Amino acid sequence: MKRRNIRRSLSCIMAAVLQMTVLAGCFSSLAQPSSQDNIKGYYQRTDDAPLNYENVIKRFGMTLAVDKNNAAIRLTDAYGTNWDSTPADFESDELANAAAKMAMASLIKVSYADITGNITTVNCYTASVNKGTYIISEIDDGIRFVFVFEREGFEIPVELRLTQDGLSASVPVSQIKETNDSFKLTRVSLMPYFGAAGTNEKGYLLVPDGSGALIDFEAADPSAEPYEQYVYGRDFSVNKLKADNVTQTALLPVFGCKRGDSAFLGVITSGASRAVINAEAGGSTSSYFNIGASFIYRDTDMVLVEKKNQTVRILERGHSSAKQHSVLYKFLSGSSANYGGMAQSYRDYLKKEHGLKPDKGKDGLYLSLLGGVKATVNVMGFPTKRVRPLTDYQSAVRLFESLLEKGVDELAVQYIGWNKNSDKSAIQSKIIPESNLGGKKGFLSLVQYCKQNDIALYPDINFTDIVKGNMSYNKRNAAKSIQRNPAMQYRYLLNNGNALVTMPTFLVAPGKIRPLSEKISTSADKWGLTSLSASTLGGKIYSDFGSKKVSRDQSEQLWKDALSELRRGDKGLLLSAACGYSIPFASAITDTPMSSSGFSIETQSIPFYQMVLRGVIPLATTPINFAGNSVKALLFAAESGISPSFSLLEKNGKYLKDSAQYEHITNGLVDDWADKAAEAYLKLSPLLKAVSNQTIKTHQIISEGVRKTVFSNGVTVIVNYTEKAISLDGIAIEARSFVWRE
Repeated sequence: MKRRNIRRSLSCIMAAVLQMTVLAGCFSSLAQPSSQDNIKGYYQRTDDAPLNYENVIKRFGMTLAVDKNNAAIRLTDAYGTNWDSTPADFESDELANAAAKMAMASLIKVSYADITGNITTVNCYTASVNKGTYIISEIDDGIRFVFVFEREGFEIPVELRLTQDGLSASVPVSQIKETNDSFKLTRVSLMPYFGAAGTNEKGYLLVPDGSGALIDFEAADPSAEPYEQYVYGRDFSVNKLKADNVTQTALLPVFGCKRGDSAFLGVITSGASRAVINAEAGGSTSSYFNIGASFIYRDTDMVLVEKKNQTVRILERGHSSAKQHSVLYKFLSGSSANYGGMAQSYRDYLKKEHGLKPDKGKDGLYLSLLGGVKATVNVMGFPTKRVRPLTDYQSAVRLFESLLEKGVDELAVQYIGWNKNSDKSAIQSKIIPESNLGGKKGFLSLVQYCKQNDIALYPDINFTDIVKGNMSYNKRNAAKSIQRNPAMQYRYLLNNGNALVTMPTFLVAPGKIRPLSEKISTSADKWGLTSLSASTLGGKIYSDFGSKKVSRDQSEQLWKDALSELRRGDKGLLLSAACGYSIPFASAITDTPMSSSGFSIETQSIPFYQMVLRGVIPLATTPINFAGNSVKALLFAAESGISPSFSLLEKNGKYLKDSAQYEHITNGLVDDWADKAAEAYLKLSPLLKAVSNQTIKTHQIISEGVRKTVFSNGVTVIVNYTEKAISLDGIAIEARSFVWRE
């Protein structure tokens, strides 16, 4: 990916131009690396001994074996398949150079910054194992390594345990030691080659990019950039002066590997909000496909020093606050050894560990309704900012009446910009309707109408973005960036991606999120609201790098506490493109991704996100009227058995240009799309009713543009995305259409 090349280029530039004092604030006086003589208990290894595993523990049908001399492990799963941390034939790999072979032999890799900000990556075999500076000890249900990087001054423990669910691999973060002040640890990659597959094998890697994607062993481009994606997206408190490439987000903290009739699913169980998923195709630097997770121990940011016209790297002053960073490897075999089995395995994990359970939301037509926008209007010849109605409360009722008359019998509505000052509102801690949309009386009438007609109304609440300051939520007490300035969110120019630095918004400090949710929940009760929407809280997670430091992993728990509060009293809660941490709190999820990013290493996009959650939480597409191809978007809804979604407004579309949030909307008028929305729902409704509360049992890519989905009750859907009619299983499917049968 391009970002990796950018980072490398910046590091090279800085190495040449920066002085040793640039990062003086991040480092204290230099210290000498510790000596091997000062640390007791190193394993007495034999140089260049071949891999030779000895069993350490057998539990739950699995066996964990260890090669202590090379600090490598072998897990034999309950089905008899061996999964090695080091590829068995790595030394004879003709594609790999010496450095790549040492990386394949390593249980961990680490990255660190020197005092000039350069980032270096080193593997544990080269820097620790080969030098004999590591410790091995047996622990309950497993084994523990401590890798001592003497030159760099790091001591990093790794613990491997057998559990009822699989193999747990973890780095106890609180036990990491840094003893050389000239180097600062930034990232730890955990078991990067565990289960690596040779280019002669059949199978694929699973990455959680957007809806999900596969990297097929037979079809992947070996010259493609390796996959690297932040789980839950980049920390929003890291300022970005340049817009990222348009990509999807890795919403789920999972990855997987299928090799022949065996597979594993990796679930990041601790530290997901500071994790990065990495995957590489075989055939380039080595003959092995590999996938794993790395964890950000200390975050970094690039800052432009205007006086010197130089870009420098600065470091997070603290580091991850998690007790440990962990991955659980769950093993699959036979008919379950595929991405369908991986989806079921992760769904089972969410049920067992996070209380995920079927919810009361609707499989129906989902609308994102725009209430108002604050725009410049002339009042007695003077320009004045006022809220202009896009869809006021009475207009919303008229739209709902029209859709019910057209046969839409299941309707759910996320109402955005309904509140006082609409899109230019300061953070509000209570329900305040906008007077120009109908005021208190009109809002109560809307709420009552929805109750009487069984319409799920979700007024959207902004919990994170400070568009306008007030006494409680303002720039001064907002979340801070790594520079310890307010973390700024920008709009970006379309022609060059540069940030509009004169028009920033800010982020609510993480410590304020839970109290805010309590106030909103209490206020909603007073207004008789039984459902809410928290569109940003489900996916916009960030740190506070200021004096009241809150690491992103701490924010994850704060967000969970807030989401739990919003569900108090069995309220419904709608989330948009919900990330893994927020999924168990949702009663419905909209804006579920309908594709992957299409990175060059990926070979197929799959509806993995929907396969995990469909039948447990009602899901909806991204707005079909915003899709480049509305027919394809509707077919995706059929393929994955989820609800169609549309974003609508009644009038005054000309004012959208005045709104940073809505300026991208160009085609959402009710007159243009209400009938099409009803038509889309009526086309999908029989299928949605037939698979109500049913999970996806299997999903198949029959050929390019032809997909087959089987639900848990046996209902089968065949989707033809191509321009030609086809026949499958004796069923004729017209071009760009779908059929289903019970």
